[in-house]
Amino acid sequence: FLLASTCIFGPNMASGYREAQKNARTINTNEERWWEALPSLVDFSSSSSSSSAFTPSQSSSSSSYHGPCHTLPGYQGFLYFSRALSPEASLDLAHKCLTSYCEPPHDTNIDNVPPKPGEESVEGAEGGMFRRWMDGNPTKAYRDLAKLSWATTGYNYDWTLRKYHEDKKSPFPPTLSSLGRMFASAAGSPNFTPQASIVNYYTTKSLMGGHRDDLELTFEEPVVSVSCGLPAIFLLGGATKEEAPTPILVRSGDVMVLGGKSRLRYHGCARVIANRADGEPNVPPAAGEAGPGQVQ
Repeated sequence: FLLASTCIFGPNMASGYREAQKNARTINTNEERWWEALPSLVDFSSSSSSSSAFTPSQSSSSSSYHGPCHTLPGYQGFLYFSRALSPEASLDLAHKCLTSYCEPPHDTNIDNVPPKPGEESVEGAEGGMFRRWMDGNPTKAYRDLAKLSWATTGYNYDWTLRKYHEDKKSPFPPTLSSLGRMFASAAGSPNFTPQASIVNYYTTKSLMGGHRDDLELTFEEPVVSVSCGLPAIFLLGGATKEEAPTPILVRSGDVMVLGGKSRLRYHGCARVIANRADGEPNVPPAAGEAGPGQVQ
């Protein structure tokens, strides 16, 4: 669940990351077969993908993920689990993100900005922001789902000071803890104990600039990222923004693990892709059935 960025460019220095982000946002993803305009796009779920899947060595524990995963040449420590969550599990996670993880005692971007004139405080309202949105937002509320861009669980991230505080934390959700342990274990970190998450909420206009997750107390453990909802173009870069990143098509239910030498790579979300008019994702057809071990 992903993060924040600092952009520094030298004089007359082209940024490989910036150019790739610009290219991804320039493409009209409403068109049929838009992906053909981005030939470098990696799609681990597509029948045309040249990536080979394998099952990583791991314990026989039922808490570990036993499905296939993918790697990228040159990206040591990066593992990609395509369609690792079933549609039902993805929907359940999305529901928790909209009804639980963005409500007290967890912290959100909304809670860090004072109310505007005329905005009602509806603290403790039954069903929270999601229920109000389902009801058509009958009044102008301070905590409105349309404003939501991030929520933190466990240790709260201080976006101003760019650090975590020992005295600012909320209970870490069991579902996120289970998913974090499961995929970190599959990636070779069996003792991983999740303590913080950032849940990012995107629209089709959203952008998350290139950044590194470099503020945790240790970089020995990986970052686990779980996606649900609309597909997106994710950029996985290098140690600097001058290195051109690899664009990856992320689908609902996909999981990424950034560990080892990929733990501090620049990365971000360049584009969220709207569904077609018939409500189906406007992405290449996925190849065959999801692998065994899919989280239900």
